[in-house]
Amino acid sequence: MAMPKKGSRKITVNNREYLWRVLADEDLYYKSFIIESVMHQDYQLTGYFEYKRELVISPSIIQQIISKAEKEGWVPGESSDKRLCIDTSSGLKIKTTALWKPDLFKDKQILQKGITNNHYFYDNNGLHFSWGAFDVSRDFCASCKVEEISHETYGEINYIESKGNKFIIKGENIETTLDFNTLSQNDIVFWELKVKLSNYIVLPKKNYY
Repeated sequence: MAMPKKGSRKITVNNREYLWRVLADEDLYYKSFIIESVMHQDYQLTGYFEYKRELVISPSIIQQIISKAEKEGWVPGESSDKRLCIDTSSGLKIKTTALWKPDLFKDKQILQKGITNNHYFYDNNGLHFSWGAFDVSRDFCASCKVEEISHETYGEINYIESKGNKFIIKGENIETTLDFNTLSQNDIVFWELKVKLSNYIVLPKKNYY
């Protein structure tokens, strides 16, 4: 059954036209999509993002998804698999938001506005920075650019540095050092920061194990 044109958007990738749309997010845990070839309407790409956070499925993401499918050998009108489900867990550059809060980390780690670097994350009802000992069963590594760091009370933060159990935080209206060993649960919640990321891409496991 062909995709309705109403509510769909058109995109051209490698001289092939497609229609795409984002599907209703009923359970708030998934943001799913469907992409259909204009010339071969029975050829479709589907998938979803497991993000309960600020993620916009943009034309740039759709273009990357189509390119990823083509690299896997999917060609409208030619491939034996007409409907393909795309793995979105890695290999796609996106804009998203992660939460940062104090956690023990034995090595020095820096988070700075405007800088692109590799960081460890985990996903628990949203994306979180992982500062503690690397957990193979939970954590993963992603390359990303830090676009904005903000605090509900102090506003814009420019720089965070983890040095063992010490955390240095610098912003427009705040400069302080936290000692994880003296923080209460309320302190940890208070220092939860919102970090906007661009060019976020999960790295293959072989690159950081």
